[in-house]
Amino acid sequence: MQREKEIRRGVFLAAVCLVMAFIILLPERVLAETTGFYEWKTINGGKEVEITKYTGGEQVAKIPSKLDGKPVTSIGVSAFSENKFIEQVEIPDTVNHISVGAFDQSGLKSIKIPDSVTSIYDWAFNGCENLETIDFGDGIEELGNICERCPKLKNVRIGKRVKVLHDTFQNDTGLASITIPGNVKRIDAAFNGCTGLTSVDLQEGIEVIGRSAFARCGLRSVKLPDSLTSLSYVSGYSFSECKDLVSVTIGRGLDAVADDTFRDCTSLTSIVIPSNVRWIGSDAFWGCKALARVDFAKGLENIGSSGFGYCPSLTEVILPGTLTGVEGNAFNGNDNLKTVTIPKSVTEIGDYAFEKDVTVRGWSGSYAEKYASKNKLAFTALPDVPATSFVVDQAAVQMKIGDTYSLSYTLSPSDTTDTVLWESSDKEIVDVTALGKLIAENEGSVNIIATTSNGIRRTLTVVVQPAPKTMTFAKTKVSVQRGKTYTQTAKLENGRTDFAVSYESSDSSVASVDAKSGEVTAKKVGTATITASISTGLKASYTITVTEPAKIKFTQSKLTIGVKERVGLKIKPSAKVAYTSSRPDVASVTGSGKVTGKKTGKAVITAKASDGRAAKCTVTVKKAPKKLKLSKTTLTLKRGKSYTLKPKFTGGSYSYKITWKSSKRSVATVNSKGKVVAKKKGDATITAKTFNGKKAVCRVTVK
Repeated sequence: MQREKEIRRGVFLAAVCLVMAFIILLPERVLAETTGFYEWKTINGGKEVEITKYTGGEQVAKIPSKLDGKPVTSIGVSAFSENKFIEQVEIPDTVNHISVGAFDQSGLKSIKIPDSVTSIYDWAFNGCENLETIDFGDGIEELGNICERCPKLKNVRIGKRVKVLHDTFQNDTGLASITIPGNVKRIDAAFNGCTGLTSVDLQEGIEVIGRSAFARCGLRSVKLPDSLTSLSYVSGYSFSECKDLVSVTIGRGLDAVADDTFRDCTSLTSIVIPSNVRWIGSDAFWGCKALARVDFAKGLENIGSSGFGYCPSLTEVILPGTLTGVEGNAFNGNDNLKTVTIPKSVTEIGDYAFEKDVTVRGWSGSYAEKYASKNKLAFTALPDVPATSFVVDQAAVQMKIGDTYSLSYTLSPSDTTDTVLWESSDKEIVDVTALGKLIAENEGSVNIIATTSNGIRRTLTVVVQPAPKTMTFAKTKVSVQRGKTYTQTAKLENGRTDFAVSYESSDSSVASVDAKSGEVTAKKVGTATITASISTGLKASYTITVTEPAKIKFTQSKLTIGVKERVGLKIKPSAKVAYTSSRPDVASVTGSGKVTGKKTGKAVITAKASDGRAAKCTVTVKKAPKKLKLSKTTLTLKRGKSYTLKPKFTGGSYSYKITWKSSKRSVATVNSKGKVVAKKKGDATITAKTFNGKKAVCRVTVK
């Protein structure tokens, strides 16, 4: 019998273990909860909630800020995907993450992302065929492939913290114009295939426009900002096949036009290559059939293979006096190109750089003459034009270690054939390139000597300042409430301001920081290190602890008022909040917290701050009083004594506000609570009045 019991006990325990193992191994979605139209699960150790599925058919879906008392922080994979009913979604500011395909192919028409959202994964809004408006808020730093194939998208706001646009808006054919703010540093293939995009405002601050960023767009003109330093993150094609592009302005920060940048821009009629551009890549302007004029400023050093290939409208090309190389096929396929002027500076020209019927204009004994002879091209010798005046625009230059600086100068006459040779008195301190670009290597002072080929000499002084040795923050530890901002700038020794300071955060999900201003936004509870640095490698840092904001609450959790009575509610600590009523037909509330009784009943007034904090007050509305009574109608007091009168209401009526008044304050005073204080001998009348004017009196005799 005993053995039988042991066997049964063993079987029971084994069954229990099997059931527990099954529960543990259940996939998370099986353990998901359902509240209304929302399926959800807990994440982050059960402290937060992720919406996993929306099953409703509402046009406006309002995602709750809390479920089961836990904050909703994430919208899960495909949570709203293919839901054609929804047109708008209200996302609470507790949400910080939107997962892959969250709204993919849904019926969305507009959406505003709250500032609390710091990450949106790929395909979040892809294929939303009715999406017209999207505001990305100010919490996101990178936008990936999240809005592709949204043909009706017209209105886009890119937040002030976005630094990178990846393949964000590809093939959004309805997008006609967009402003890209300067906080965006890099644009990848974000607008590739946006055929309806005719206007783009590229603001100062943008540094890189990458591969196919605006390829196959309907742009008519483009102005590249001076902050732009690269037209290629991986390779070119940045504006290729923009068939309607007529004009392009290249900014002063760009030193190269990358491969295929303007390839097949068939409406481009002219282009100015400014002096800051040193290199034109392969096929950069290939197939620009309407390109009839190219103005090259001095500064260009090389033209890549097929850089201007198949530009049949070109008839004449004058290459700048700084050019050293023309690669093969550079101007091939240009049947109407009749003359090309090649300066003395050119030392290499690749095969088939020009068509065979072109006439080369150059100088006797130059590489151009040798090239023409070798390739059996017509050659016209040009006379030497010596410089008569040589002015270097800078008399002295101050630099920091690691800096570069391009000197500028003027040779007269403008068609002089003379060139300039640059030398440094000490290359260990400052080196100088053949085109007058200074490179600061070490602290010290040098002379830069510039000499024209006909012997005119100019000298300038360059001083490289010593690098600062110390940089500090006033505070090394700070505490900031979630949702708030904080700014602390690093100070260089002796108040120096000649180095640009950049800032970064060790954990942007806790506290993000603006790289230039140092402004920190506290995002979630935790600790992060904010580090400031300069180009020499000098660093300083401080620790920021993000805390949960103090809870807000009403000064009273319960309130009773009469119908048509108006009372102002207050919260503490002070905060900017929005007020709502659960029953506006019973008790309405204004934006400033003033509650008005509408009819008898109960309502809950909620005050909610933008960071998710909330407070509640239960309001009971009773009938407006038809009469008022006091706890005493006569009262005798000795001087210095007091008594508190109590209002009495009948028939379920009430007045929150009671106004008290004494007919003789010298005899008896009364405060807002009905407390009567005897002052001196005599008689006084105390009057109480309700919000709707009903009165009651008490005769007071002071002995």
